[in-house]
Amino acid sequence: MILNKKILLLFLLICFISSFSYAYFFIPYQGITKKIVTDHFVILFPAQYEETAKKTASYAEDIHEKLSTFMKWSPLLKTTIVISDHTDYPNGVAVTFYRNIIYLYIAPLDLHTNLRSFENPLYSLILHEYTHILHLDQIRGGAWFWRVLYGKLYCPNSGTFRWYIEGTAVLAETLFAEGGRLKSSYNHAIIRTAAKQKKIPSYDELVLPVVDWPHGEAVYHYGARFVEYLYDQYGEEKFQEFFVDISNDFWPFILQFVIKFKKIYGKSLNELWDEWKEYEEKQAELVPEPAYTGKKLTNLNGSITSFDPGNDFILIASNSYKNDSYLYKLYDNGNLQKIYLGDFRSVSLTNDKNYILCTSVSNYPGDFNYSSLYSINLKTKIKKKLINLKRINYVSFSKNNPDGVFVAHSGNKSRLFKAKFINGRLTNIKEIKVPSEITFIDAPEINREGDKAVFAARTANNTFRLFLLNLNDSTITLLDDFIEGKNTRWISDNVISYTAFDGYSDSLYSFSITDKTSQKILSTYGSIIDGAIIDNEIYYIDYTLYGEELFSISINETTEVINNAEYSTIINSNKEDNLNTKLKNEEWEISNYTGFRYLYPRIWGLLPFQMSSSINYSLGNGSIGMPFYGPKFFIQNILPQGRFSYYLDVGFDYIKLYPENNLLINLKLPFINLSYAWNNWKGGTKYLLDNVWHEQKYNNDYPINFKNTINVGNSYPYDNGFGFFWNISTNHVFNQYNFLFGKTTNFLYFTENIGFSYIIPRNKATRWDRGIYINLILLQYPPLHPFDNYLINLIRGEVIGRIPCGKAFYFFNLESGVELFLQNVYKVDSDIYSFSENFLGSSSGASSDSISIIDTKAFPSVITYSSYGSFFISIDTGFDISVYKKSKYWHFATLGFKEFYIKPYIEFVYIYNRSLYNANLRGILFDGVLELAVDLFAAYGNITVTMINGGALGYRIGDRLPAWSIFSYFKVGL
Repeated sequence: MILNKKILLLFLLICFISSFSYAYFFIPYQGITKKIVTDHFVILFPAQYEETAKKTASYAEDIHEKLSTFMKWSPLLKTTIVISDHTDYPNGVAVTFYRNIIYLYIAPLDLHTNLRSFENPLYSLILHEYTHILHLDQIRGGAWFWRVLYGKLYCPNSGTFRWYIEGTAVLAETLFAEGGRLKSSYNHAIIRTAAKQKKIPSYDELVLPVVDWPHGEAVYHYGARFVEYLYDQYGEEKFQEFFVDISNDFWPFILQFVIKFKKIYGKSLNELWDEWKEYEEKQAELVPEPAYTGKKLTNLNGSITSFDPGNDFILIASNSYKNDSYLYKLYDNGNLQKIYLGDFRSVSLTNDKNYILCTSVSNYPGDFNYSSLYSINLKTKIKKKLINLKRINYVSFSKNNPDGVFVAHSGNKSRLFKAKFINGRLTNIKEIKVPSEITFIDAPEINREGDKAVFAARTANNTFRLFLLNLNDSTITLLDDFIEGKNTRWISDNVISYTAFDGYSDSLYSFSITDKTSQKILSTYGSIIDGAIIDNEIYYIDYTLYGEELFSISINETTEVINNAEYSTIINSNKEDNLNTKLKNEEWEISNYTGFRYLYPRIWGLLPFQMSSSINYSLGNGSIGMPFYGPKFFIQNILPQGRFSYYLDVGFDYIKLYPENNLLINLKLPFINLSYAWNNWKGGTKYLLDNVWHEQKYNNDYPINFKNTINVGNSYPYDNGFGFFWNISTNHVFNQYNFLFGKTTNFLYFTENIGFSYIIPRNKATRWDRGIYINLILLQYPPLHPFDNYLINLIRGEVIGRIPCGKAFYFFNLESGVELFLQNVYKVDSDIYSFSENFLGSSSGASSDSISIIDTKAFPSVITYSSYGSFFISIDTGFDISVYKKSKYWHFATLGFKEFYIKPYIEFVYIYNRSLYNANLRGILFDGVLELAVDLFAAYGNITVTMINGGALGYRIGDRLPAWSIFSYFKVGL
């Protein structure tokens, strides 16, 4: 076992020097892929997004000219940009693993409140992601040794804190594009509020998942402000010297990131962080606080994505790490009632008291994730999709009449619709023509009578303007040429409210439609995200230290402030989008995309692997195998869109003097996945029996074995957590000599797998904890000539359920199986030690042997003979309990803590065997198990580590003594 630990440490060291970017992203098929090739980029895009691709090409070249000097780097090969519109979650992802790739999810960035400060969203998105490429791709000097040895696997700067990586990109996005996050009122509110209360977190706590607000966004906001402080206070030269120095390190030891601050800045990271916190605290004192305070109505500790005040209650949609994603009713007495679990973008009451309308993400065939419009019956709690039209993000319906409006978005445009909601159905749906200068429509609000709606919209010159929609004639009118605002709502039939920047945060304003005048209504120390005025009561969402919360205040309490407001009106100059006119209008050549230029291997090198050879020692009534590790050389690649990949390795088994080899090819088609796997090894073994060494050989040599597997299948997630999956595989196994049959054998067998799941995880649950999973597996060895198949028809099914119970959850795993010809194929067994990793994705799937294993912790076959049979039924049931959860960096070899949890449960197995007189085949077993598990991270949060240790005590009826086992599992992954 000492040898085993040394090999494990060697493997972990090699994993640590790997790039910590995500391995790849799968881009669903969206029609014919085209490409544009520029001096520094290759842009891949669906044909329908040609105009976006042309703009991307122009933007990217302009950005490269700015950033390559700033970041002191220009990639050796062209960077690939993949444009996709398969999701309503706008995003960008930069990957340096395999090759430099930027993925642009081009749903409107304005759907994300945090990104509305971008004055040119596409430009800022490309700039942010290309900063990541130039930052993480850098490699110089001695570090090139690892690039030559392992290909595009190792990138020195990637082994740093996520907050530093994102902070660098946010700084660049703010320096080189208009309206970056460091200029946003949202970012200022986060830092100002935390600094005011001296609650800026330590950098040790900004490790994903960040439990405290603002959760995952924390690494962007706090990290960017710290990096900006270093840039402003210590200069650009030291800022650049920092990442250049890291990229030149020969020793791939990521602890050097923390050490590097002392070398470059002359101060430790702790000293610099404390210095920055003190600076922010002084800046926060300079911001005046309002003379009035609103009443806090919620304590959700998360984001409020939408709210709609009604007569009896306020409807609220919240997304919270600590309190989960729910729809709530907030009553006048302060009672907060949960209505429905789920993540909702927009909510609306209707004139039908039994129904509310909402938008949330649905899964569509082909791996598309788009928002849809739903109704929820408040009596039955049934959620129903109202229309097959995809990508509906915002909805607003009248409280007095059945009329309403909703907005659908795509990567190209926003679409506006009007409709009626009657008796739980959507009728009279009509699309409204949107003026060409509007590029994005924000959440609209319809008035109570249902004849007018008001909304903010991003226009062609990238400014937000206020618009009025007349539903009687479907006309859209610009309300003012100069006012720039968002989050419009009705105050009266002639007055609306909106939010806008007031100099240091967002405040709430009113606008008179007839008088064309604007007035400030409410300011806070944080930042008003949204607001509504009902009967002289102001309801508003404000940023707090612990999240976005709903407040209320009487408009009379703010009258004096309104009259004396420094900013009584907002007059913004009409900005021009100079960026597009400044860039030269390139006539980019467009051609069809083929993946041939990407086929050559991008990652290669030597790694240890566990050989098929082992030496078995007698232990008790069974035996234990001592695994051996040898060297293997591997090559691997995946194409940019993630639809084709291959992996090949050749390892040397020095005990059997044979080159074990494996090949795995994966192809993802629009509605089906196809894979082929080849495995080749030598069988036989060496074992110690009665203190004498024996070898299992054929003709004085170890026999050759190989296996071919072709697998076809796919998964189909659907609405409300439902999902369906299936797989069919054909397997051919050749044994030069099969010791069980005493001859050369050829087997051809088939497996089928079909399953269903209904899983709705809670945000605060690390592991899925709500729902049910059903799986059915079939295996057949049909009598086919010339194969040596023996008649086996195996059926195995399982039902897994999870029910939340406070901070814990109750689980049960019910399994059963039968072999139709009553062959004894099922075996009780369990591992006492296992190690798994998912760095390179080279696994070819579970062996068919695993289908016959009944995992029962107290009865591993290496310790005691286990029961065999042709039919079984088993159940595991118990609790999964989170004892402590808090991401925290430990300052020791870059390790950190995420969660400690325990799992006490019991297991019961009944297994039927025809050989009832064999004392070693008793068929009733039960045990009690306790698992202690800890989730850690390494490499500043870039590598996840899970260690599970446990013990079990059980009894098999008919045995003289109880059985027991101590086990340990170790999992590592990106």
